[in-house]
Amino acid sequence: MNSFAKADPRVRPKTVPGPGSRPRGPQRILLYGMQSSGASLGALLLAQIPGSVAIIDLWSGRVAPRLTTALPIVVKAIVTNIELQRHAANFRPTFKILFLRDPAAVVSSLSDKDYAGDGGSVEAKLSWLDEVFMRRESLFDTTMLYEDLTEAPTSTVARLRRFGLSVPLNAAEFPRSPQEIVEHSCRHSLWCRRNYEDGWGLGNIYVANIRPLRMLRGMPDHQARLIAQRRAPNLSEFYDGRNYGEPPDDPPAGTYGVHHAAMSGQTPAYRATSHARLAALAEALDQLPGQAIVIVVDDEIGVRSLCRRPTLSFLELDGRYLGNPANDHEAIARLARLQALGASHIAFAGPARWWLDYYTGFHHHVEAIGQRLQMADGLALFVLSR
Repeated sequence: MNSFAKADPRVRPKTVPGPGSRPRGPQRILLYGMQSSGASLGALLLAQIPGSVAIIDLWSGRVAPRLTTALPIVVKAIVTNIELQRHAANFRPTFKILFLRDPAAVVSSLSDKDYAGDGGSVEAKLSWLDEVFMRRESLFDTTMLYEDLTEAPTSTVARLRRFGLSVPLNAAEFPRSPQEIVEHSCRHSLWCRRNYEDGWGLGNIYVANIRPLRMLRGMPDHQARLIAQRRAPNLSEFYDGRNYGEPPDDPPAGTYGVHHAAMSGQTPAYRATSHARLAALAEALDQLPGQAIVIVVDDEIGVRSLCRRPTLSFLELDGRYLGNPANDHEAIARLARLQALGASHIAFAGPARWWLDYYTGFHHHVEAIGQRLQMADGLALFVLSR
């Protein structure tokens, strides 16, 4: 039962596929994680794939169903005494994701849940998860961290897209509501229709947008930390060693992806923005000439709130939220409109630097009409020509 040998720690992480590299045929995505880890939220994000059938929360004791449909499929299965291999053998996924959260936080969350003992004790499930974590490179295509998802959702979406998954750029806005997903899944899958609320459901999903979940992260109590360290020592070490770390200024070439943040020992994105670092980024913008007006791109970390100078959001126009551009042409046109409003600089702070990798045509345009300034680590800042 759940007997996994530990992986050789010298195994290097997999290479992230280049743009345009996609799994062949309909995407069948298996998301695997602990109860109370936020994995249902990850499944809801993946369920934004247009037309997908999605089992947001497969109940304990159920094996992931095979489902015969030509549509994309997302299934979230939880760590229990049903082995991962059984889920994979029956469902036959084309892409597997391990979903992780600080195990001490999971223990704290599960402590008052009536389903905590479903599929095994909390301690046993932590041990099984730790074994899976150590073999993640051979068992999964990528790893998603709850903390990264809630801190930098659009960055997470972009990184998943780099693996060829058809997650829309605006997935973190949840254009498909949970109810829409349920109705669509039941309409297109007999299994979903027959087993809804008896074998699967929506899990504990209470929010309409990922970002408010930042406020829900409490510090696990000491007892929860001890249980996590005893039962999931490797995963605990992964998290404990990154509490106060700072990310590298630029990720190594070829490591653009959720997988590598979790696999190669890099600091996860959610550790990137301590208050001191955030203040340093805002101070760098405040040091620009007095008349400068800065466009802050995708300000998930809150730089604009600390700036004393005028700033503009790249995701808004006339108070209306626009979301991410659909392509390079739309991004370039939006930049031109903001320049016409007086913008003199454009800044990509912290996790927003993924834009420069994803929107390559837009990046080249910014380089062509602007000059890069060296102001602070973790900040890509350009002065724009008129």
